[in-house]
Amino acid sequence: EEQEATYTKELLLDLDTEKVFQKEFKDNLEKQFSYIYPYENTGDMKLKFTVSELKKRQGFAEENGELLYKEEVVPILPKKLQEQETVTGAGRGTAYHKILELLDFTREYDKESFETEIEILRRKRKVSEEMYKSVRVWDILQFLQTNVAKRMHDAALREMLHKEQPFVLGVNASDIYPENEIDETLLVQGIIDVWFEEEDGLVVLDYKTDRVTKEEELKEKYSVQLDYYAQALERVTGKPVKEKIIYSFALRKEIFIIS
Repeated sequence: EEQEATYTKELLLDLDTEKVFQKEFKDNLEKQFSYIYPYENTGDMKLKFTVSELKKRQGFAEENGELLYKEEVVPILPKKLQEQETVTGAGRGTAYHKILELLDFTREYDKESFETEIEILRRKRKVSEEMYKSVRVWDILQFLQTNVAKRMHDAALREMLHKEQPFVLGVNASDIYPENEIDETLLVQGIIDVWFEEEDGLVVLDYKTDRVTKEEELKEKYSVQLDYYAQALERVTGKPVKEKIIYSFALRKEIFIIS
């Protein structure tokens, strides 16, 4: 066995490397070793984004104190698990989103009925004690008097109102990485605060609690975000989004985003 191994080793060391013994095998080896991965430049690319991450890529990273609350990536969980989640460190903005999600928009509220409603939500532990204490009643009541809130009420009566709608949208990589000409699909994940259907199309609404003094600040900062929301809805429903609206609690007004 030792002699055989020695003999085999000598044969291999003296092998004529210029001679091709099996051309088909040689061609296959050359093909394998010369292969160039077509998506080599995508190695450092992130393949899934939240809408908030895309906003930051466009130069709108939040600084300390700029927002009344910090946006969260809300996990897509079954309703039962959501109810069991413990909310900690909730800001006023998070509280407003939660309360507006839970409010019954088929009803109409005044100060007394609204205060009763959020007290019931607190007792049922659907909003935390911290959220309950952070609510400025008149902020919500002023919103409920707006035209868009009245349209939400009408849509709710027709069972056409949808709140906190999660989505995952496939977009072309070049939309996010314009410097790379790559024909690849990336995923964008987000949650739409509100959308509802009217006779001539869909309406998307997003609540914002940013501390701003001009509506142009919100338009510049969030128009792309609402574009993604609209794109996702149109793909899913097959119906056009006719309006994209931001409601600013700081400015106490509706802001219409024109594409």
